[in-house]
Amino acid sequence: MEDCPHPSCGGVVSAAGGAGLCRECREPAGACRLCGAWNRPFAQFCRACGKRFQFGGADLGSLGAGMLDKLPREPVALEIPAEFWIAPVSFGGYLWALSTDGGLWRVNPARGEVLPLLPLGPGFGRSSFVIRFLSLPGRRNPAPCLVAASPAAVAILNLAEPSAEPLLVAPESGGRFLADLVEDGFAAVAVHEGRVFVLERRGGELAMVSHQVATGVQERCRLEASDAAGPLVIGNHVWAYNPASLLHVSGASSSALPLAEGVTPFRSLAGVHDFRFPLGSAVWLTAPDGVYLPARAADRSGFLHLSSVHESLQQHFLALDGGFSYSADAGGRLIVAGGEKLAVFEGRNKVAEMPAPSLAPTGAEHIDGQFRAWTGQVGAAIAVRFAFGDRPRNAALPQQLRTWLPIGFLIPGASLVLVVQNQHENNNLGLSVWNLFDV
Repeated sequence: MEDCPHPSCGGVVSAAGGAGLCRECREPAGACRLCGAWNRPFAQFCRACGKRFQFGGADLGSLGAGMLDKLPREPVALEIPAEFWIAPVSFGGYLWALSTDGGLWRVNPARGEVLPLLPLGPGFGRSSFVIRFLSLPGRRNPAPCLVAASPAAVAILNLAEPSAEPLLVAPESGGRFLADLVEDGFAAVAVHEGRVFVLERRGGELAMVSHQVATGVQERCRLEASDAAGPLVIGNHVWAYNPASLLHVSGASSSALPLAEGVTPFRSLAGVHDFRFPLGSAVWLTAPDGVYLPARAADRSGFLHLSSVHESLQQHFLALDGGFSYSADAGGRLIVAGGEKLAVFEGRNKVAEMPAPSLAPTGAEHIDGQFRAWTGQVGAAIAVRFAFGDRPRNAALPQQLRTWLPIGFLIPGASLVLVVQNQHENNNLGLSVWNLFDV
């Protein structure tokens, strides 16, 4: 424990691995990987040793089984007063949420703060966004950037300076980016090696557009397909996909690779019954060794695992039974919840399976080392269940959650939160953030 790095505070920071939370100002802090000193989340250099700094993630598993003695705390809910199709992203100790009117919100659950930031504008917030460190024009060091798309533009916003105008990238004249979950299916932005990738439609022509953020150089690759979802980043390559093939993009040229026989990946919400997809996000999960793409083969639902081995794309279908939900842990492993079990996959191999009694088929789940959390049912209401190894602990949430849908567990700073979707009287979909635990 050390002094808080935030100005005019000087409080004591409680740690959970590389992330911490000041007990006084309730702001997040990150530990320098070299000297261990605490820094503000978006500092570029360590205030103690002067070396390059990037905020690291929390490690709740490092707190040991004793953390269960602090659970359940009295859960505190934060309502974000807007409509949301997509789940928030945890980055730099905060939650970042993008509403359907293009409003950007920064949430600090430990402080109980919901802060509206610079709105991106109409059309944003209808497909998933990403946050990555990018080299911006005229900047010496990479900056933490939020990258989001609307049909009319891609916005690149420096989160270290959220009041500054974002960098905007427009489609070609007469074209539109695929960036609406309802109209365009599972299309979103992707970032790879400093480039932003997005699908674009102009008339009957479909293309993949790439934009080099640092230089502004753009490439446009026409796809020999009328329908596609993506982009997917697999190894060092970028792909799109449709029900028949995988479409490889390299510069201004593309090539098609047939899908594994009998396997059809999902590219929209139409006709999908067995999966509970992550709220409005791109449905694929990116892991260190490839991508998990929800798919169907014959009468079985499961995942098509795509991986790059010696520059060759490998395809393996993982069949699963019954209804289930899924997410990824901090290491990118696939977590599948269903049938009162949590199953963990690395690549195409199931590496663990754990009982989860009263698991809700539409539940959310989280694994962090030996610590795990999931949502279940208590009568008609939602409950949160925790375990460290074989030691369980339960926490019932308030009864009004009975009609809400749990979206997922996230760790902003050194807090554990559950994000749930709720339906307002006007049928708009809102988000609530329930703070379950602070270090």
